[in-house]
Amino acid sequence: MTIPEEKVNGCGKYEIDVIFYLFDRDRNGVIDIEDLKITLHSTRHYATYDELNDIIKDICKNGKHFIEYDDFEKFAENQLEDCRDDLVRDAFQVFDCDQDGYINKNDLRKLITNFLSSPTEEELNDLLEEADRNRDGQIDFEDFVNAIKAQ
Repeated sequence: MTIPEEKVNGCGKYEIDVIFYLFDRDRNGVIDIEDLKITLHSTRHYATYDELNDIIKDICKNGKHFIEYDDFEKFAENQLEDCRDDLVRDAFQVFDCDQDGYINKNDLRKLITNFLSSPTEEELNDLLEEADRNRDGQIDFEDFVNAIKAQ
């Protein structure tokens, strides 16, 4: 999955810019250890210098002792992507009523009946046919992700 240019989960490029600006306390275009310390302390997160250095190393893979905007942006996008993946996984588990790793016709029937109305066999077959890419009569996680991407 890729993050579209516009907002994802309520956070887009503008929001990432603002967050970077908030962390760059001295406005020098990078987030150094002091910027990180001050910002985290302001949110009542107290980290040692070793912990702060570890955070910088996790975000900035090129060995620098500060975070440039590009590194921050990539990190933020990856965090959003991870969050989105978790949401898709959670949604799949909601649809997989019997928790067998697949969404079958009975799962769809239960879910639709609980939230909307009683679906007809034809409606259930149409839903399954639309999402079931490998035509095995059930929707696995990959089918589910592909169906969401197609929306």
